[in-house]
Amino acid sequence: LTEAMISICQHQDWLKCAVNCINFGQYMSQAMWIKDSELLQLPHFTQTEVKHCEKGKGATTAKTIKQYLEIPDENKKGLADMSAEQKADVIKCCSLIPDIGVETKVFTDDDEDAGVYEGDLVSVQVTITRKHLQEGKKAGLVHSPFFPFPKNEAWWVIMGTKEGKIISVEKVIDPSRVVEHKIKFLAPRQVSTKDL
Repeated sequence: LTEAMISICQHQDWLKCAVNCINFGQYMSQAMWIKDSELLQLPHFTQTEVKHCEKGKGATTAKTIKQYLEIPDENKKGLADMSAEQKADVIKCCSLIPDIGVETKVFTDDDEDAGVYEGDLVSVQVTITRKHLQEGKKAGLVHSPFFPFPKNEAWWVIMGTKEGKIISVEKVIDPSRVVEHKIKFLAPRQVSTKDL
């Protein structure tokens, strides 16, 4: 359903709507409302554990998954009232949540010079690195216990203009540790890498 919604957004050139649909798909796979805390994706977490994680100040306070993952396991909040098995579930889930790096490179296949001119076929190479995986390992199933069937990890590569027009929306399903994905398009007038 969400992929069909994203396809409609692409055909209508609705960049912001496409991004919202992708975010909505994540919430749907986690059986969450968009107003819910990201921390509810963790196993055995309820509003009580979320409040415990969010209160206080300093390095052990977390309001997002990213902040929670940065806290050393022994200092993570929200685990005090859990059994040893439940704590292990949370720590295991944290080790499965992707930590990715994204790099881009813009180029043309023109050998004459490195400039990009109107009408040139431009390539944007997006390199996604799953930093949490060891060399040779592949991404497995995502932690989504309420989703009705197993779900593989996937990423969306979106390219648009400052005006909100879509150049490309593509789903990347390759589970490799390092994934290179190319987007090709014709350069418009007065192209600038700041506009992409």
